[in-house]
Order: sequence, then C-alpha cells, then structure tokens
Amino acid sequence: MIRVEELRDPAWERQTLEGEKQYTQFRVFRDMPNRQKRAVARHFGVSERTIAETAKNKLWDERAQRYDAHLEAVALAVTERNVRSDAAENQRRIKEVIEEEYKLWGEAMKKVRELLSMPADERTAVQSAANLLREAHRMGRLAVGLHTEGGKAEASSDKTRDSDLEAFLDSLAGGDTAPESEVPPVPPMPPAAAE
Repeated sequence: MIRVEELRDPAWERQTLEGEKQYTQFRVFRDMPNRQKRAVARHFGVSERTIAETAKNKLWDERAQRYDAHLEAVALAVTERNVRSDAAENQRRIKEVIEEEYKLWGEAMKKVRELLSMPADERTAVQSAANLLREAHRMGRLAVGLHTEGGKAEASSDKTRDSDLEAFLDSLAGGDTAPESEVPPVPPMPPAAAE
C-alpha cells in the first residue's frame, strides 16, 4: 500500500513497488473520460473487488486528481503563451498602422498645401481623394482595434467589416459613398515603445 506522503512526483507516473500490470490498470483508469473502476475491471477481465483494492492501495483517485491538475496547468500555460503571442502581434500591427498613418499624414499635408494653391474648380477631384483617404484611415484603425473619429474602437462584426469594405471599394470604383466626416487630427509620431 502506498501512502500519500510516499507518492513520487509526478504522482501519475509509475510508483515504487507498483507492478507493470498495476500501472497499466491505473493508466487506463487515469485516461478515462468518466473514471470508473468497474469499467477497468471489465477491460482487464478481473473482479471489481480486485480493482477496488488495487485502486485503494495505489491511491488511484489521488494520483488521477494530481494528473488532472497537471493537465489543467499545462493547458493554462499554453493559453497564456498564445494570449501573449497574440497581444505582441497586435501591438506590432498597431505600431505599423501608426507609422503608416504618420507617413500618410505628412504626405497629406503636402497635398493640402498644393490644393490651397489650386483654383477652386480643380479642388473637386481632390475632395473625392480626401474621402477615400479618410475611409482608408478609418478602416486601418478599425482593423487593429484603434480609436476612430475621436471615439472608442468600434466593435464590428465580419458583416459590418464586409459592408465597410464594399462601400470603400465602391468609392474607389467611382461612387462617392465614403463618409464626409471630419478627419481627426493626427498626433505627432509617438516615441518607439520599449520592447
């Protein structure tokens, strides 16, 4: 008989003075979705009493619980690693969007200066281009969860994103369905985040 304090770590592995057959029986029990000693007895063609005694003497329930706790810890570690990886990827994308916005802002300011020097009748085509730029800006920020138009990042479903994309593509094809809202001011380029 094994006492709890005598269990070798990891407890779900073969223990001292546990025969191969007993360990195999335990592994079948340990790996069952609904652990039942009766099912183990049937599987090995032995009496339920024999399995019950072996399970008691070899602490099957305690060992199986420790195995469950181990699996839960492993699953949690994997989940945490995936969340950290996803967060890092999202931060990388946000940084790319911010850098691209900063470049576009500089280019847009040059164009605005050129526009101001143009005759009024030539400014209409530029207004359509500005609408397209505004929509591209909004969609880029939405794609990485950044604020748009001075508010919080909009939670959008795939359906909303698809309709936004269709409207944007329509505007590229010659329609003028892009929103006429004010473009929010672009702040100066933030310092690079410490990594």
